[in-house]
Amino acid sequence: MDPRGWVVIAGLLVLAACSPASTAPESDTGPIPTPPPGPHQAAVDVQVLRVVDGDTIEVSIDGAIERVRYIGIDTPEVNARCADEATRLNQELLGDSQVRLVPDAENRDVYGRILRYVYVGDVHINLELAKRGVAVVLSISPNTRHADSFKQAVATAKAGGTGCLWDPAGLAAETR
Repeated sequence: MDPRGWVVIAGLLVLAACSPASTAPESDTGPIPTPPPGPHQAAVDVQVLRVVDGDTIEVSIDGAIERVRYIGIDTPEVNARCADEATRLNQELLGDSQVRLVPDAENRDVYGRILRYVYVGDVHINLELAKRGVAVVLSISPNTRHADSFKQAVATAKAGGTGCLWDPAGLAAETR
């Protein structure tokens, strides 16, 4: 074959390799399903290494130290009214026992913290902090599995003047 023929064949092969694999219409079976959660999104039992504040802890998972942010609630930031009380109550509720970390829809927040519902035995720590009046609702979709329970707990605490957030004397001092 003439060398120019080989050039033409090589050119056609290059074009074929660069063109789309198929021009067939897309499947009408719908979107590609999301794979099931991996092991990083399964509920796990871990030991708490440190309580950072009222809604954040540090734990060891697979040898790595991870910050865990409680889903669905928010406690006062450091140096704000009630921050110390929220941190102390979080420490008391967690004690020295292992905790169970239960995921919702998203694994991490924008700061890289693991997002979880935290349990000690049958006690849902996120919910308990709301019931005890040291947390408010922080509902961020799609992590809303327990949002209604948190709203009810905060409303009940607020109506009863429970905890440092809803204590009438503390609220009065804050408004001055």
